[in-house]
Amino acid sequence: MEKLSLKEIKDKILGCWEGKNIGGVLGAPFEMYRGTVDVNFYTQDLTKGIPANDDLDLQLIWLNACEKYGKSVNTDILSEYWVSYQIDNSNEYGTALENLRSGLVSPLSGVVGNPYRNSNGAFIRSEIWACLFPGNPYNAVKYCYEDAIVDHSDEGLYAAVFCTVLESVAFLEKDVYRLVEIAKSYIPIQSAIYQVIDRVQKMHVDKCSIDEIREMLLTDYPSYFGIFNKHPWELKENFPLGEIGFDAPVQIGIIVASLLIGNGNFEKTIITAVYCGEDADCTAATCGAILGIINGASNIPEKWKKPLGHNIETVCINRRRCLNIPSTTDELTERVIRLLPVFNDEKTCLMDETGFFIIAEEPDVYDTRDQYFIGNYGMEPAKITELITRAPFKKLYHNFVFDVLVDYKKEPFIKVGETVLLDVTVFNNNTDWAKHTINVKVFSDDDIDIKTGKFMRDIVANNYETKGEFHIEFAVNEACKPYIDLYLDITSESRPTSELIKCRYFFV
Repeated sequence: MEKLSLKEIKDKILGCWEGKNIGGVLGAPFEMYRGTVDVNFYTQDLTKGIPANDDLDLQLIWLNACEKYGKSVNTDILSEYWVSYQIDNSNEYGTALENLRSGLVSPLSGVVGNPYRNSNGAFIRSEIWACLFPGNPYNAVKYCYEDAIVDHSDEGLYAAVFCTVLESVAFLEKDVYRLVEIAKSYIPIQSAIYQVIDRVQKMHVDKCSIDEIREMLLTDYPSYFGIFNKHPWELKENFPLGEIGFDAPVQIGIIVASLLIGNGNFEKTIITAVYCGEDADCTAATCGAILGIINGASNIPEKWKKPLGHNIETVCINRRRCLNIPSTTDELTERVIRLLPVFNDEKTCLMDETGFFIIAEEPDVYDTRDQYFIGNYGMEPAKITELITRAPFKKLYHNFVFDVLVDYKKEPFIKVGETVLLDVTVFNNNTDWAKHTINVKVFSDDDIDIKTGKFMRDIVANNYETKGEFHIEFAVNEACKPYIDLYLDITSESRPTSELIKCRYFFV
């Protein structure tokens, strides 16, 4: 067990935001650049202020959601904030925005029609969850998942989980190799993200250069990001052309290589990240945030901090909607710190005469695959790796006494006359250690034929993970509008509340 004092936490959280700003500004001119870059300082004229950092924007929106809803914030709340306050219409952000506006819920919003689901937009906003759970990666990952599935799945999600763990554990662990090893243990072995991390680690041990590591990444895990908006004759290097949107593996590889080569040196780490090009502002910003947490703001060299002056500039936030957006990294730090007693439970956030402090236990790298989510969010009917590898067509809902998992099986598209299967699983979350008689009622338009009937019942015992399974088959006789909605009213006969779930399908 380790005690993090309020003074330590504040210095490390401020270091996170300042490091992210520094790396983002340093790398911004080389975003979407295929090639190597030799820089040793900012290349922009910063005398008139710093450029906007879109990597930070959504985290400032999430801050407002966390301040309003506390630890109850979830993917549905974040989705509503996304539609209301996030104005970037490009790539995964724009795809998710259109999906949400059309009535799709996350995680469907992150996968349906989204070629950018394996890209970088989720891992670049991981810091807020790590800072809310310093030294507690289990709960940090839970909220990271709720966030990332709005606009990503698969490799894009795994990248976000990896960075969240790196940043949360960095509050305790200074050894970057150990940090990478711990964070890697949260990632499915069969994923490209895991393979990239593992190969970069081995190449570093074999004393390969950053050029050799970069060549391996761009050859074996082709990324489209560095050649985005480029003509073929503009390309100076002959790497394979990657699938559009398959960008996260290369960027995570660059981050890992930069951390290992930098070995705790802030300047060397962020310069190495920018050297590799590609999504240079994101990779350098993430490296800067991690080193800022490890070393604290007080140990970031003044030459990097002074030109930016603690300022925050945004570009993708609808500022007319009454959000309270912090204007400095100091204000952002103070507001995150005020949330720590809200998000961390009574066993990890304690108080003495000096103020509150965090008690954290370093996670065992070999046990992370078997850990269940516990603590302030309640029990989750899945282990950590089961959660992050959950099929993107499964949607989880939380009720006071039960949890509901709706499995669409596939993308929510339907043809007239086609029989569609929708699986609904109800878990007893043992709020009161009682069994429940669960009723499921299906409501739909008259032109929808519910073949399995509109009323189902099952008894869910009071053992943990006991579940009731309901299989709904339906077909549509005619298409009167572009989509159909099924409504599931799920109740326990012995409880006053219910869960009303809308399932939307689109005609093709």
